[in-house]
Amino acid sequence: MVAGTASRVPGRAGAEIIGTGAQGGWHWVEWTCEFAGTALLLFGGLSAVCLDFAPGSPIASVVPDHSARLLITGLLFAGVGSVVAVSPLGRRSGAHLNPSVTLAFWRRGHMHINDLAGYIVAQVAGAFAGVALVRWWWGAKAEPSVSG
Repeated sequence: MVAGTASRVPGRAGAEIIGTGAQGGWHWVEWTCEFAGTALLLFGGLSAVCLDFAPGSPIASVVPDHSARLLITGLLFAGVGSVVAVSPLGRRSGAHLNPSVTLAFWRRGHMHINDLAGYIVAQVAGAFAGVALVRWWWGAKAEPSVSG
């Protein structure tokens, strides 16, 4: 398919979706953006967990209710995901940030097999990088605690 040409894909209830078809090639910039976006999502979201639930958390003293802190953590995680999605990184890569989303795009014919592999590798590597960054930034507060 020629770059920039429209493709027609069957949608729900028989309606057609007109968009860009799957194009082969090596899309290093998009994959790098997906790597960085996934790393930022994990870093920001897991930092919210550390902030709200780590031993000596300043949030725990202000908000002692566990359910309320879970709500705060969820809102922070979702906020980070939203910011990543609308950032230049997310706009460039499409902000899948999750292999299941990438698989759905590929299954619907919106991605080439090269991009499927590139995105999933970038997402997994980005997740590991984000977790490593959390462990480095938060240190012992990022260690899992076992109670009971």
